[in-house]
Amino acid sequence: SSSCSSGTFDSSLCTDRAFELGVGKSCLCNRFVRPAQDEFRLKHISTVHEADFAGQVLRNSHWLYWGCVERRPGHLCHVVEQTEFVNDKDLRPFPTHSPYFMRCTATKLHASQKLAWVCSDQLGFENDYPKQRAPDGSLLIEGFLVCVDLSRTLDSQIQFLQEVAPLLQKTKRPALLVATKVDCLLDVTRQQQQQKFGDCVTAALTAGYVQRLELLRKECRRFRCFISGAG
Repeated sequence: SSSCSSGTFDSSLCTDRAFELGVGKSCLCNRFVRPAQDEFRLKHISTVHEADFAGQVLRNSHWLYWGCVERRPGHLCHVVEQTEFVNDKDLRPFPTHSPYFMRCTATKLHASQKLAWVCSDQLGFENDYPKQRAPDGSLLIEGFLVCVDLSRTLDSQIQFLQEVAPLLQKTKRPALLVATKVDCLLDVTRQQQQQKFGDCVTAALTAGYVQRLELLRKECRRFRCFISGAG
C-alpha cells in the first residue's frame, strides 16, 4: 500500500486482498493517470530502503508525483499523492517537518528533479522505466480528493475528516470525497454502502467544511490534483 492505514479493519466487510492495499489512494491515482490494464499495479509499498527514499523518485519527501495527464483538450492534470514512507530498518516513518493531516492540505509543494512514480519495483532501477519529471520549483495545488475506504470501519476515518476539514476550508480550494474499494464489500447492499459514505460526508460538514463538488474550475486551464486520504 502507499499508505499506513490508521483505521480499524473490519474483516466482515472486506477481502484479505483489500486489507493489504490500505486506503486505496495509489490504486486510484494509477487508474486515473495510467488507465490501461497492463499499466495498472495493485501493490504500492510504503516500506522502503533509506537509499531509495533519498533517490530520484521520492527525493526525501512523503509525497508521490504520479505524472501529468490530459483528460480533456487543453486541460492538463498533475496528480500528487501524500503518504508516509517507513524505513525498512526500524519500521519507523522517515523524519518529516509536519504531521500528515497538515501535509495533506498543503497548497504548495517544492519539487527538484523528482521523477514520477510508476511502481515499487521502479526504486533503484529508475533507468528501466519511462521517465517523467515533476515541474521544478513550486508545484501549486488547485484541488483535493479525500479518499474514504468503505471496506473499513469509519471511526478513525471520520476522526481524520474532522481534523482535516477545517484546514481544507482555509485553502479555499475545491475538494471532493471519493469512496474507494466499494467492489471489495461483501454481503452489503448498495443502500448500506451509500449510508456509510453519507456518514463521512456528514462528518465533514459537521466539522465546518462546506463541500465543493466541482473539481475543475472553468477558469483553471492547468489543474493539479492533490490526493489525500485517511491513512
